[in-house]
Amino acid sequence: LTRKLGFEPKRPVIVEYFPTPDDFSARTVGLPGLGALGCCFGETITAVSPKTAADKLNQPFNWAKVVEHEFAHTITLQMTDYRISRWATEGFSTYLEGDSQSQWDVLLLDAVRRGRILPVLRLEEGFQRQDFPGRIQLTYLQVQLFMEYLDSTFGWEALAKILKGYRDGKEDAEILREATGKPPEELDAGFMDWLRRAKVSAIPIWPPYTEADIVELEKAAAAGQEDAAMRAELAVAFWRTRRIAAARAAADAALRLDPKNMNALTVKGMIARHSDSDARAAERAFLAAAEAPGGSPFIAWQQLGAIYRDAGDIRKAVEAFENARKLYPRYSFREDNPHHELHALYMKMGDKARALEAMMECLRIHLSDFDACKKALGLALELGRTAEAAEAAWAGNSINPFDREFHAMAGKAYEAAGELAAAAREYSAIAALDENDAANWTRLARVFAALGKKTEAAAAAERALRIDATDVKAKAILKEASAR
Repeated sequence: LTRKLGFEPKRPVIVEYFPTPDDFSARTVGLPGLGALGCCFGETITAVSPKTAADKLNQPFNWAKVVEHEFAHTITLQMTDYRISRWATEGFSTYLEGDSQSQWDVLLLDAVRRGRILPVLRLEEGFQRQDFPGRIQLTYLQVQLFMEYLDSTFGWEALAKILKGYRDGKEDAEILREATGKPPEELDAGFMDWLRRAKVSAIPIWPPYTEADIVELEKAAAAGQEDAAMRAELAVAFWRTRRIAAARAAADAALRLDPKNMNALTVKGMIARHSDSDARAAERAFLAAAEAPGGSPFIAWQQLGAIYRDAGDIRKAVEAFENARKLYPRYSFREDNPHHELHALYMKMGDKARALEAMMECLRIHLSDFDACKKALGLALELGRTAEAAEAAWAGNSINPFDREFHAMAGKAYEAAGELAAAAREYSAIAALDENDAANWTRLARVFAALGKKTEAAAAAERALRIDATDVKAKAILKEASAR
């Protein structure tokens, strides 16, 4: 980050971790209940310990990305003499941390549909008032995507000019015009066009619907009696709000007008599979939806994968889930998740290389999926794929640094890759988690010896022998490390 931004912040930068969200909140704002995982004050960063996720929240998060996000604040705040606006510093931090934020795809899809994307000169409002549930999360996502839009459209130089503009004490409108050559209104229009083309069009799942949405859709459907697409959307809305009979009727009405309407066919398939328990009818509907024109049949292929999996037809299940994965690799929900389903199916087939490939793609997109990291690391070790093993090890430790088994696998992976210092870090982590693991002390002694650190090797070997005086390997390492 310091290289990319061309700025070295004042040292030291202090990072304080807190064992519970309330402790973090009290230190940060003086009160409990701050809904965040980290906060930056310029030269001090406060954060919730990942131990909280492991022990209490049951919702792992990528603590390394949290720190990276907050450290980016440190740089942009200091670079601009603390003059940068909230939306801009959050935009830089969310963009530079590099998280795909795939879990917010539905939020984005719904926001664009409802016209909730804020003009750039009003982005500050998104952090100040919650006009609907999810506004703050949406604003974090919007500023990240706005920075991506500026970078992809005008180049990194435009982002650098934005930081300079804040440092010079200028206002948002002037800064943006000087950085891009465009007035804010043109940037808003360009951003919305880019958002629809580059992001929304690639999200092939259904947005949420409310009862108010259904009322409006019913009015529109009544006004357009021959509009198959409108009736199909009404069927989707009824299905999403679990009004099954109404969804069935609306889908049938749409299909009478257009027998190849993809949404209507997909709704029919969902009703057949999840409400009627009729796998054959569901298969027919989803196969028809997969071949229908007018959109991405991700849902159809995903559901077909689940149908074939449940029927024990592994070949067809793999084909369907692979089609689903190609159409929407960002799918973040766990149920019928193409990445994890393909891992399980390939393992049943004995194709461990493809199982590994599915998990590697998964962990690169979904940066808080510790399960994917653990599966990938185990497979990479078994297959001797040292590069993938090291990548999975780093990714997993960025989520959960308290899993002893994972540290042991990671240490083995780093040793195989010749990254002995990293292996020593992993075995040291195990020692911190369990100081009575004699075998781990011996592994640590072995790595220290290989690094030429005789004092550390001898100390680790002695710790191993205190626990297990019969450890032959530890005795040999101690003897060699103590020799003059």
